[in-house]
Amino acid sequence: LGTVLGLLLGGGVAILVDKRSGKIHTVEELKEAARIPLLASIPYDPLFENGQSLDLTMNVLGKMEDHLDFPFEPYRPKGREVSTPYLESIRLLSTGIRLSEPDNPIRSFTVSSANPNAGKSTISFHLGHAFASMGQKTLIVDTDLRRPSLHRFINLSNPRGLTDYVSGDCSLSDVTVSLPTDDNLLLVPSLSL
Repeated sequence: LGTVLGLLLGGGVAILVDKRSGKIHTVEELKEAARIPLLASIPYDPLFENGQSLDLTMNVLGKMEDHLDFPFEPYRPKGREVSTPYLESIRLLSTGIRLSEPDNPIRSFTVSSANPNAGKSTISFHLGHAFASMGQKTLIVDTDLRRPSLHRFINLSNPRGLTDYVSGDCSLSDVTVSLPTDDNLLLVPSLSL
């Protein structure tokens, strides 16, 4: 009887401590704690990890073509687009951002996190592409001066960057790169390497 009572009491205390610790384990707990609308939940996808180049990602998605419900036409604004849970959640987030202020459209925003390697560049790039594929002229600016990475998504050698523009060495049009994925998508890399 003492053993059973001890186990029940210990389990109850553990559950109570976990509830009071303030840690969030699920999306539902986050919604309840934040009490603000959650625009999207972005799932982890190793295919989009570590800022690998867009060509490599598209090659992998091309190999998945047989498992998709439609012909593979990567990142073409007028054609069908590749659909993965990650890309669909990015599209959902872009739609949520556009519809969050219908009377006063959001013109710029920042993607940030407290930790390095949290996926900021990956989300920024794919979110920018989602906006561009909806017909919006989109400019992605890589402001990470310590670990610039957005230029790797398009295999850009990064000849000029934001630091060149800020220092007055060149104009904004000199550092702006048009991306091959969409006519509406532009990138300003961070540093000249």
